Amino acid sequence: MKDADYYKSSILSKVNGDEPTGKTLELSTPAEMVDNWTKAIEGDLDRPLTTGISKFDADLKNKLRGTVGAYLGYGGTKKSLLALQGCRQNVLSHKNNCTGVYSNMEMAQFQLLSRILDMSFEEDGVFKSYSYVQESRYEVAYKNRDKVKMSQIADELRGKLRELYGRNLYVNSQSNMTIEDYDRLLKEAKKRNGVVDQLVIDGLSMMSGIGTETERYNTNSKELKDLAKDHNVYIPLICHLSKGAEKHTRDTQRFIRGSEKILDNVDFVIMMSLNIDEGRSSQGNIKYYGDSGYISFFNKRGSGNTIDVIYRFNKKRLLIEETDEDPAMYEVDFSKKSKAF
Repeated sequence: MKDADYYKSSILSKVNGDEPTGKTLELSTPAEMVDNWTKAIEGDLDRPLTTGISKFDADLKNKLRGTVGAYLGYGGTKKSLLALQGCRQNVLSHKNNCTGVYSNMEMAQFQLLSRILDMSFEEDGVFKSYSYVQESRYEVAYKNRDKVKMSQIADELRGKLRELYGRNLYVNSQSNMTIEDYDRLLKEAKKRNGVVDQLVIDGLSMMSGIGTETERYNTNSKELKDLAKDHNVYIPLICHLSKGAEKHTRDTQRFIRGSEKILDNVDFVIMMSLNIDEGRSSQGNIKYYGDSGYISFFNKRGSGNTIDVIYRFNKKRLLIEETDEDPAMYEVDFSKKSKAF
């Protein structure tokens, strides 16, 4: 008899000792856990995943499966763009062997596709907004009632996207998703492609559930961690912040919307913020650079390290590129500034 057969043991939980709740509780010996352990290692080695920032990946040792990362930031700090960029990188780095699912609960579907297009293509070797180019071409054809041209543009776009992503990147644009919905979604992705590696959730505040907003956030973030472990996937969880801080605030953990208990349920935190343009700013009128930003990473469940990175932002391609610039160069000490601040 094999170890797995010999040691396998499961019990049905009961209420008052006799009525089953319907949930099977599994008891595993260390010997039984080996298969799960080897599967996790092999997945990380065969298809290492990225957060989109290599310095963070190195600290995490690219071991992202089974983890949940909270992406924090106010509107405009580009947290959703970083999550989408990382998902694309994972799919494209392991073509035909890696599947990503993006749960788009906030944007209209065409807006998300425009972002994907901008990130995906160059026009004539020069960085341009591909979605804008295509939209302009389509608008001209539509205004001219040129149905043949409209069909050609749509077919061209489908062909390019099919060639690039195949069936390895999926988008779900339904709102009010629940944990049960995500479980079914991941199972469907596995059925279609045989493997699923990542589920981006944009964002936590749009999920459905029972109870107050705080109760929903706490429960959903906890159950998403269980989902990540059950399906062995990486879940970037985009979280919003409550009022009380500025867009240049670096550590925004205490401003997380709902409850700081959410942070207890995730493995690491990525905080996005903006850099002040001193030359254009004055007291009460803060201006930010449009081509750079700040990311602070806290590996709370792993090394415990905090890593800060300055990124450059390509406005045309909507891409985030990490730099080796000193983050301290982008801090403004208002106490030492003139009365203008």
